[in-house]
Amino acid sequence: LDDETVKIIEDFQTYYKLEITGEPNDELENKVDSLINSPLQNGFLTDEAKVIKEKLVELGFADWENPNRFFGSETEDAVKYFQSYYGLVNHGIVDTVTEEKIDEVLNSPVQRPNRNEESQEVKEQLVFLGFADWDDPNDYFG
Repeated sequence: LDDETVKIIEDFQTYYKLEITGEPNDELENKVDSLINSPLQNGFLTDEAKVIKEKLVELGFADWENPNRFFGSETEDAVKYFQSYYGLVNHGIVDTVTEEKIDEVLNSPVQRPNRNEESQEVKEQLVFLGFADWDDPNDYFG
């Protein structure tokens, strides 16, 4: 293998948290196959696609009224938008990295309509930086 190929394989292994060998192996091949055959990509009809679409709507990356089970080009575009926004590999497939990031963002304590210390800290920081002028920021993220 040439140096460029080894580097690309290492980058892939790092991104997907595989053992970094820089060489093709069963683990690498299995991961590639799972991505290529993923039902969470353009052209598939699955219950999981509907769930992902609902999550993308909740996060503001899409605006479907009643998401269906079809993962089409609009879904792929929304996934690519999400991936690009969060600095992920922008291939439009909902891989483990993308799904973990979606869930991480959805479970963040600092979002509507939560009440918590983290929300209050963000508000205090925004006041300090001159972006807001609340006298006594509360813990509600509205």
